Amino acid sequence: MSAEVIGSSTESAISVETYGEEINKYLNNATKTLLDAQTLANDMNIKLSEVKSKSTELLQRISKLKFLYNCIEKQTHFLLQIILRDNIGRKVIKEDWLQYVMVDLVKTMEFWSNKINEQIRKLSGIENTLVEIDSTNTASKHIRVLSDYISTEEANTLQEKLAEIPVIEKHISNIKLQYESMVRKINDKLVNKNLRELKQIFGDKFEHETDNNMLLLNEKYPEQLIQLEDDLINFFDSLTTHFDKCQLLKDYLENKGSGSNLDYTGFNELIIVVRNDDKELDSIFKSLCEIIKDMNDFIPEYLQLIHLKNAEQEEVHDKMSKLITNLARNSEYLSIFKDIIGLIDIYKTGCLKEIETTKELTDFYVNFEKSYESLLQEVQRRKDYANQMTQIIHECQNKLQKLNYEDQNQRQEFLRRNGNYLPENIWPDEINDLTPLYTLSYNVKKI
Repeated sequence: MSAEVIGSSTESAISVETYGEEINKYLNNATKTLLDAQTLANDMNIKLSEVKSKSTELLQRISKLKFLYNCIEKQTHFLLQIILRDNIGRKVIKEDWLQYVMVDLVKTMEFWSNKINEQIRKLSGIENTLVEIDSTNTASKHIRVLSDYISTEEANTLQEKLAEIPVIEKHISNIKLQYESMVRKINDKLVNKNLRELKQIFGDKFEHETDNNMLLLNEKYPEQLIQLEDDLINFFDSLTTHFDKCQLLKDYLENKGSGSNLDYTGFNELIIVVRNDDKELDSIFKSLCEIIKDMNDFIPEYLQLIHLKNAEQEEVHDKMSKLITNLARNSEYLSIFKDIIGLIDIYKTGCLKEIETTKELTDFYVNFEKSYESLLQEVQRRKDYANQMTQIIHECQNKLQKLNYEDQNQRQEFLRRNGNYLPENIWPDEINDLTPLYTLSYNVKKI
């Protein structure tokens, strides 16, 4: 029986009940359809969550790979350009070893070695004229020269250091070959091959501008998925709204209009809407099912693309892991350079120390020669003074002898005139004493 619209409030008690069967039918249809739609939607949500999660994880891994690639690129540049070429190649091998050690330091050692040996030879040619040679003693017939009075053992230390230069040169040559080989391998294999290959792969397979799959993965597929979700939500919202309207009519009937937001006019208007929506219910559910079908058709395609990109990402990851291993292995080789640098630094420090010692010895030998010349002057000065002292003593002796001669004459004249008249005890032991009034004893040191 076809239901009619309620006319007025006076008819409500009888007429409203006539809609119960119709409204129950609408509510049952709405409930069944909504439950079926929820079942489909729940299944689809599980699939959507899976594809979204996989897509997000894939994009994160790709982003991490790009970040890792940038790090590797910078580390490789730092290893090749800064550590190897600029530091080891230019500063250590070229400037420090080949120029400073093998040229400047060697020249400095040769200069001071020649300088000190030249001074020693000079001292060997200067005879010590202050030492008397005993011609009867064959052991002392050797003429003493100034070099006999100094130690020349430390004068040969620079020659010993110079004797090590061929060994140092060999080490430098070997390490230079290893350095050149290492630079060549890193430049040819890591930079020009591996890094360039990775950069090409990133450009071909992980950039929107060059890879349509990345455009699909980052933009088109997510946008398409969002559109399908929006359509699904819209139809689901329509089913939910229709269910809510049916439930509102049901509540109105059960409460006989009391406590409801609907009045009789609203009830009449709402039942017309629900009646019309019920007629569209199958069509709406069918459209929802079509969207579900589109999504079921689309998701495998989406997952297939994710699987493809995952495989490409894993391939790049493997290549990058090998590159990192090679980079780490080359970094370990730096310990070889570190050890050799340490050894040559020790040698260099030793050379500088011996150069300073040789400088001090050379200065000492030069001052020794000058002091010997001053000593000869001092010896001559002392001889001159001794001669002057001897001359003064001789002059004094002559004057004393002259005075003594006069004194003896006057004593004898005194005794001749007065001796017979003076008893001896008047000046005991002195009156007749004719010994000189002076005693002269002297010794001038022979120089």
